[in-house]
Amino acid sequence: MKKIIITAIALLLAAVTLYAQDDLRRKANGYIKDGIQFYHITGCVPYSELEFYSTPAGGNLLANAPVNNTGEAVIKVPAGTAYAFALNRVKATKKGEAGLAYYIALGAPLMEVKTVSDDAGVLRWQVITTREGITSDVYSSNDGTPFAKLATLNQADAAGSDYSYTVASHESGKTVYCIQVTDPESGLRVTLGRNMLSNEPAALVKVSPSVFTDVVNVQVLNGDGGTIQVFSNIGTLVYSSTVMQGNNSINLSKFAAAGYIVKVTGRDKRILYNGRIVKSR
Repeated sequence: MKKIIITAIALLLAAVTLYAQDDLRRKANGYIKDGIQFYHITGCVPYSELEFYSTPAGGNLLANAPVNNTGEAVIKVPAGTAYAFALNRVKATKKGEAGLAYYIALGAPLMEVKTVSDDAGVLRWQVITTREGITSDVYSSNDGTPFAKLATLNQADAAGSDYSYTVASHESGKTVYCIQVTDPESGLRVTLGRNMLSNEPAALVKVSPSVFTDVVNVQVLNGDGGTIQVFSNIGTLVYSSTVMQGNNSINLSKFAAAGYIVKVTGRDKRILYNGRIVKSR
């Protein structure tokens, strides 16, 4: 009898904890970007952990991600993969709290976006959705300067799901373009980037991969080398070093997951490369 009472009390305490967690405004907004399915989940317990499973019974563990200090996390899996829910495991902070968890129901992705392409100075991208009020903001940056907004396109400006923006002649020097697609109702924002052709000499420098984890390779194909600079998306210089002719390995493993602008300048101050890279998790 005593054992039953103790068990009942423990279950009641766990229920109270979970009920308190239910007061959080958990929300999972999904979207598909270039064949990858993303879920931006908010309202979780800060510093907890998310696990993404394929079936309600558990199934295959597809991915996991830490929850940041504001209760947000982003999980990604291949588009079309069967999914059911995210399991939010709360890390133990007090005796008896280890293993507590709650489920977050995942709805269908709100929209699908496809990367920007360019054709003779015209940016083209796709936004596939049944939701209303979607906007696309066009930004550009030149030589590591902060991004400046060029235009806002509404759904009425698109031909179905196809959007386009013609680069004006006075913008021809701007080599990096960024499109931000926003669903104002959910607060969901998806960013697309594209490096446009510049007036600088081509094929003098190659930077790879465009999406990296730790190391970026900078290959100087012609010349005596020069300087590499890495800027944040808001134009802040976050890294600078010299590069020599041939292959140069740049370790950016300590950088936060985000997009960056890479600028390589020759010893004669001529810009040899200006492009965008993305640090993955």
